[in-house]
Amino acid sequence: MHEQIANYKGNKTYVDQHVVVYEEEVLPAGTYVFPCRFRLPKSCPTSCRGKYGHVRYLLQLTVDRPFRYDNVFNRPLTVLKRVDLNLNPEFKVPLQCEEICSVGCWPCATGDIIFTLWIPFGAYASGQILHYSLKIQNHSMTDITGYKVEFIECMTFVAQRPEYNEIETRTTVASQNSDDVCLRLSNRQFEGEMELPSLPADTEDQGLIRVEHYLQIEMILRGCHSNKTIAVPIFIGNVPIRESLDRAAEAETTPVQNPPPAYHQSDSSDEESTADRPPPYGDLKPPSFEEAISRSTLFLDVEANEFSPDDNFQPLYPMYRHVNDKN
Repeated sequence: MHEQIANYKGNKTYVDQHVVVYEEEVLPAGTYVFPCRFRLPKSCPTSCRGKYGHVRYLLQLTVDRPFRYDNVFNRPLTVLKRVDLNLNPEFKVPLQCEEICSVGCWPCATGDIIFTLWIPFGAYASGQILHYSLKIQNHSMTDITGYKVEFIECMTFVAQRPEYNEIETRTTVASQNSDDVCLRLSNRQFEGEMELPSLPADTEDQGLIRVEHYLQIEMILRGCHSNKTIAVPIFIGNVPIRESLDRAAEAETTPVQNPPPAYHQSDSSDEESTADRPPPYGDLKPPSFEEAISRSTLFLDVEANEFSPDDNFQPLYPMYRHVNDKN
């Protein structure tokens, strides 16, 4: 019996720009600084890396040496597509999900359990504290001995050749366990919180790599019954909802001097004045940046050459640990 392995591939170039910074035939020995700049298209997706693919950006310098091999230097970069959660009013509406599960099967069913999960907002930024409320109405004859909370990242990778295909991975990026119990024929309500790690923003288009996040709670049932789960989607952005912030944590001691205006297409002088500035944070303190969470398996490009960026490079994402959401 022979096994066949099918290889699927997909790729897309989002930006490919070249600038010649020195055009003379000979560059005398010495130290030089050659300024150059690139303007990234707004359509560039956020850098990310998963098991079967990645979105990555590379700054490459080539020194042309006649009659010898060229010197090539590389520096991987993180590109962040701005995802402002304040622009979607639906994210400010609390999430509530309810599941009704039967314990056992006919004719040995012991009753139903009703789980209700409530979250104050539908979207968060990395570093924020996500509060949740879990209400359990146990109408069965089975005890619930605890529950496990997981924040899950779902990445979908799309292949174009030799034919269209998709593969999905689910990674638990944060988890916690609770020993709180809900005995048979009783009701309980539990409050909890989870700090979100460094994560890429959710994607809003149908690109080759799609990113989504979920909060999942698994209830642990006593005996030989299977555990029950409840899950809700949580949209991850990189500018948090203002209503979710602790107002005392906003930047009030060190305001940003002359904050730059929002990015827009304009003439060349406008581009030169704002090209190297950070994005505007308004009255928020600028976030810190941390590497994406480590994963057990990461994509390695088999078609990469010696000029490819470091395979150990992890994108950096903004973290808003200095703010908290309000109940």
